[in-house]
Amino acid sequence: MQIIRRLYFYAVTLISLETVIWALIGLMRTVAAPQVLGAAADRLAAPLAFIVVGLPVFFLHWRVVQRMAAESAEEASARLRAAFFYVALAATLIPAVQNTLALLSRSLTQALGLETSTALLGSGQTLADNLIAMGVNLLMAAYFYQRNRQNWSGEICASLSAAEKERLEENYADVRRLYRHLWLGYSLALTVLGVRQLLTFLLVSPQAIGTPPASMLANGLALLAVGLPIWVYTQRLIAESLTDQRETLSWLRLAFLFALSWLSLFVTLYQLGKMGDLLLRLVMGEALGGAQILQSLRPALAALIPFGVVWGYYQRQRLEAVNARELPALRLAIGRFYSTIVVSASLVALILGTSRLLAFVVNLLLGSKSYFIESGRSELSASLAILLIAVPLWLRAWKPLQVEATLEGEQGEAARRSLVRRGMLYLWVFVGVVGTMFATGSFFFEIMRSLLGTPSDQAALDSLLRLRLTLIFLAILLYHLTVLRRDQRLAASTLAARQAAFAVAIWLPKDSHVAHELRAALQREAPQLPIIWLDEGKPLSADGLKDAKALVMIADRLTSSAAEERAVWTAFEGNRLVLPTSETDWYWIGASGQSLTALARQTARALRLLAEGHPLPRQSDNTLLTSIAYVLAALFLLQIVAVLMLGVIAPLVD
Repeated sequence: MQIIRRLYFYAVTLISLETVIWALIGLMRTVAAPQVLGAAADRLAAPLAFIVVGLPVFFLHWRVVQRMAAESAEEASARLRAAFFYVALAATLIPAVQNTLALLSRSLTQALGLETSTALLGSGQTLADNLIAMGVNLLMAAYFYQRNRQNWSGEICASLSAAEKERLEENYADVRRLYRHLWLGYSLALTVLGVRQLLTFLLVSPQAIGTPPASMLANGLALLAVGLPIWVYTQRLIAESLTDQRETLSWLRLAFLFALSWLSLFVTLYQLGKMGDLLLRLVMGEALGGAQILQSLRPALAALIPFGVVWGYYQRQRLEAVNARELPALRLAIGRFYSTIVVSASLVALILGTSRLLAFVVNLLLGSKSYFIESGRSELSASLAILLIAVPLWLRAWKPLQVEATLEGEQGEAARRSLVRRGMLYLWVFVGVVGTMFATGSFFFEIMRSLLGTPSDQAALDSLLRLRLTLIFLAILLYHLTVLRRDQRLAASTLAARQAAFAVAIWLPKDSHVAHELRAALQREAPQLPIIWLDEGKPLSADGLKDAKALVMIADRLTSSAAEERAVWTAFEGNRLVLPTSETDWYWIGASGQSLTALARQTARALRLLAEGHPLPRQSDNTLLTSIAYVLAALFLLQIVAVLMLGVIAPLVD
């Protein structure tokens, strides 16, 4: 209830704050433009109305949240309060930056003698419009910056204990980390876009093409003038904060570096593919002049250079962040996740390139004689360019994963058991099955049309084009099924060896019903487990348990065993599993009412998990909520399946 109340007050405070800020900006812009002021009274009425309504709402809610923070240490240290301050700072500083960018872009275009309509932002605004928006937003940002520092230092609440102050600093550090990385991403985007604009301008040949578009120069300089200083400042702040181990080991920072590495890598390779496509077309005899070649290479080069630099810079930081993890297994798992995403992305490109290459072959054999000159050359060059990028990338990322999965020992077992690896393999098996089904159905559609007397004009060509997709998806299916089965086979042999080394002592009446049920369950669940049946005619001794890693007994032994036997199973260093059989006046919470068959099955499963080195699962506190979660997860999975079929596979098979 407290969280909902807190969320309400901070949400209304933020919304009313933005309402007042932009109403005040609108009012001041109207006053600063006399021609507008005299022309339309509505331009004054609207901002005045929102100020009159929004200002009391803001002050009322802002006073309440400040009073709550002053009176309650829990409120002062709440993570939501920290989030409010940083959202308020972002909501005021970003408009100030955007208006600075608009002012610079428009001023530079005017200085170069261009129309203001070519400016990147604010082509219809005036100097006063931008200055007013910058001034009001910066004024409010300064106010909330001071309130934020006051709250972080603990001055807002005098009753903060040392533990509560530590929690406050931790919550604020978490939110500040996200805030800084958002600014880093925003400023980096402005910087990269500015460099791209400048390179596009510099790569234009005035002699061959005409006067370069000077608007690119103006907009590029404006983007760099705004984005580069913010990026340098934010990057320096983050680098200085890495002296704190919490910042160095932050998962948020690692996720940011991963996302940036993936994005810059894929954009760089895409631009390389475009350049390769052009070079292949030239090799195949396409006639292009020097100016046309430069014109075609210009967009790719302008994007390739900045994104390549970004990838090289942040790839090094990503590797440093991964190596900062102390546990070798964790470092391997993180690297495995990165490589798996690269493998999947390169495999998508591989499918696309193979599909286009096979389409070229089919059209060349069965299409028109002018196919190669009209569109075949470009189709062949594009498919080869894609494959020349995708195949080496896939092999470079996939081969180490495969080698690791074949290793013996803990590293190979961890690789085979990796949820990321198994998820990827099952995903591609799913894609192969569904893609083969759709593509084969499309192929048989053409066959049925021909058999029923309504063939298309090029029935053989259309049929083979659809058949090529069947072959591609079938190859994807068979390959990943083979890999998956090999992983399962290696895992089964490893687990069998673990089970064989995990002896289990069973202290039950050998001819009892529960013993028969447990023996049958173990035969199904873990047939490799060595079983030691303790002799009922002899008392329990340490010698009988010396080779055992686990001891299974019924609950009756807890109360009926002799003192010597109790001392033996109490001192046993392995795992002890107790079957909760009935005993007068004893009730086993969570296990009452279960049949012996169910108890035997659960015991056998627990022994298998222990032998394989897995932790035992905990029973859910609320089975209803667990069931609801499973249903929602299934519905979400169905949506993913629908999007995949309609958005990816269906267009491929037409």
